[in-house]
Amino acid sequence: MKIKILKMTSVIFLLTFLSYGCSANNEEFTKIKFDLTFKNMELIPSNINSQENSELTLNITSDIDGKLHIHGYDIEGNISKNKISKLTIKLNATGNFPIAFHSEEQHDDISKHGALFESDIIMSGESFSYTLQQTSSGKIIKFHDHMSHDLTGEIMVMEKGNPSEIKIFYENGSYSQSKIMAASGSIIIWENNSQNKIKIVSGPPPGNSETNHSHKELIVGNLIVNPK
Repeated sequence: MKIKILKMTSVIFLLTFLSYGCSANNEEFTKIKFDLTFKNMELIPSNINSQENSELTLNITSDIDGKLHIHGYDIEGNISKNKISKLTIKLNATGNFPIAFHSEEQHDDISKHGALFESDIIMSGESFSYTLQQTSSGKIIKFHDHMSHDLTGEIMVMEKGNPSEIKIFYENGSYSQSKIMAASGSIIIWENNSQNKIKIVSGPPPGNSETNHSHKELIVGNLIVNPK
């Protein structure tokens, strides 16, 4: 009789332990929704505050195609231009996790050497201009000086905005601004204010390690998960 009682007690203890373990592992996550806007390469708001043991759904409106990657959680989701994209994360770890944006790989010829523009030799006091086309909206146009491959820059073509005239001055071995944002229809002017010859060409310089399909990462915000 004592043996049977001991066996029954052991079974009850084991079932209780397993039941507790299952309920702990299957703890219900509090569901939270958060609306974000990704515009002109900025995440608004840039910091997302939440708590552990939450299921966070991000509703993201974007003006560009690409991916958002949350470091630490190793979660990546596509975002689409002019659409609401959703990204769901189960927050089971606390801390500060950077949010990165990856531009979509470009499957056209925009990133090939000289695909969009290529100036003649620009002497001291001369200039070269290029008008941003509507087809480049939402994309990043790289450019470089073909006479000095280390001298590179980028133009982020905004989806919306008023066209303007932007001047980039070359002097003292560098550009006055190497990264600019402009709407399609804008006129970009490179002006040579040095005694050196320059030649402005679109795309990365020859022999650059970048491929024709760019996949650049930019840290745009942080996911902050607080203890419950």
